[in-house]
Amino acid sequence: MKKRSLALLLAIVMFATVFTGCGSPKSEPAAPEAAKTEEAAKAEPAVKEEPAAPAKNELVVVTSSEPVYFNNLCYSMTNLPDTMVYSQVYDPLFYKDWADGGAVKGYLAESYEISEDGKHISVKLRDNIYFHNGDKLTSEDVKFTFDEMAQRTLGIALLINWESVEIVDELNLVFHLTAPYGAIMNALCSRLGYISSKEYWEEVGGFEGYNAAPVGTGPYKFVSAISGDEVSLVRNDEYWNGKAAFETVKIKTVADVNTAVLAVESGDADVALNLPLESLVNVKNPDVEWAYDLSFECGYMQWNFLPESWVANDTNFRKAVQYGIDKEAINQAVFYGMTNTPDILGDETWTGRPAAGTYDSYSYDLEKAKEYLAASNYDGREFVVYTWAATNLEKAAQVMQASLQQVGINMKIVAVDRASFWDVCRNTNDWDACIHCLGASSLDMDAYNHFMTTMYPQYFNANQVVPYGTELNDLVLAGRLEPNYEKRLEIYTELVNYINNEAISIPLYQEINTALFRTGMKGVQADRAVPINRFFEYTY
Repeated sequence: MKKRSLALLLAIVMFATVFTGCGSPKSEPAAPEAAKTEEAAKAEPAVKEEPAAPAKNELVVVTSSEPVYFNNLCYSMTNLPDTMVYSQVYDPLFYKDWADGGAVKGYLAESYEISEDGKHISVKLRDNIYFHNGDKLTSEDVKFTFDEMAQRTLGIALLINWESVEIVDELNLVFHLTAPYGAIMNALCSRLGYISSKEYWEEVGGFEGYNAAPVGTGPYKFVSAISGDEVSLVRNDEYWNGKAAFETVKIKTVADVNTAVLAVESGDADVALNLPLESLVNVKNPDVEWAYDLSFECGYMQWNFLPESWVANDTNFRKAVQYGIDKEAINQAVFYGMTNTPDILGDETWTGRPAAGTYDSYSYDLEKAKEYLAASNYDGREFVVYTWAATNLEKAAQVMQASLQQVGINMKIVAVDRASFWDVCRNTNDWDACIHCLGASSLDMDAYNHFMTTMYPQYFNANQVVPYGTELNDLVLAGRLEPNYEKRLEIYTELVNYINNEAISIPLYQEINTALFRTGMKGVQADRAVPINRFFEYTY
């Protein structure tokens, strides 16, 4: 998490362009081993010490979007406000410890061991952990949760090569895969890993009943939800990992950004999460602080690779664009100099990500861009780029448009709503490139799965012909199946070399997450990966 002084922020603003918009120290990801001994794999979440009595007993958190799903076993994808609620009510089986380089550690899991072939994960649960209704957590609950999740949209996306869950006894079980999956432990650390009670699920008749009155093992119990207003939680005084400082929590929906800022400034709220940067950079109230961190969402540009597309058949034009985009100008104009401008997709902490300097790269070079343009077949026509309206993507596109104008490229921005964006990109040839966001709950280079031919219909068009498409598809599959970490690095290095050398896609920036909070609050972090903000860490 990073904090900026007001003076530094004002200095940045003075040098920023007319566009405004929307990390923590980086460390190399811990390389997962093919097999871990039980001792080495011991999960060690620090048992929380009993907090001193806070200045107030109720925590008020504001969010811009209303939480809807209070259980991760919904049939569609949950969003950030949903996760904000259920990560207080439930506990995850595993988590990534960002203070330890993103190492995978057990939470409800006391220990785990991966077989040498990468196809079996033996898990031992902590004993004497109880759901809010008094039921004891057992292997039955974990098996039930993953059996259900494997059939949900989120589970289908993340539980790659998943086969089954075998119960050994009350506290021991084994996850079986049909083949190794290099990102499986990251997937198990994601929002799919929050454990529900099998018996309670059956008692309340499934998801609808569970979502109406959720029960977990987490530090807070669900009390009520008033649509369009607030969600109420109460402290779980019997929580196995220590007692939270605040007795009650209110999560309030405040759609207007200025109202959210004023709520924290006035003391009506304690925390506001993920407000846009432009709403925070000029905050001068000594009663509040704010922090930011790099998100795992990346804004990037993808080409129209339909056979009849002119950009698809002109590598020199694509490379002219690649070298002609001034990413640092995007950083300054849209993110006040606070973000990262990667040359390959993904955060530096993603597992499988090649280290800087080990792959073919490129940087902003106006003269080189002009040379490639001169060698291309570009005839001055409009270069039509679609993006999402009223987002940082549109602001980045405006900066990019100015950069490419210096190269001699006539870029036209078409900013539309998301539904229209996907309709155009999936079903027409009316675009040359598009700019949108890519996120990855796997936190792994397997996020490049949009280059798998089977994924073409989901991301763009089933008929697209990506340069070296067969090679890219095979490399993504090879990286997915390879249990040896060093070999995965080699595979992904070859993959990104193809992409950069042929200008197949162009990452532009990482999004920024923020946290505004009352001065004196401790434990508040800007979201890095979903989920990170667990309110039992908060205190005054």
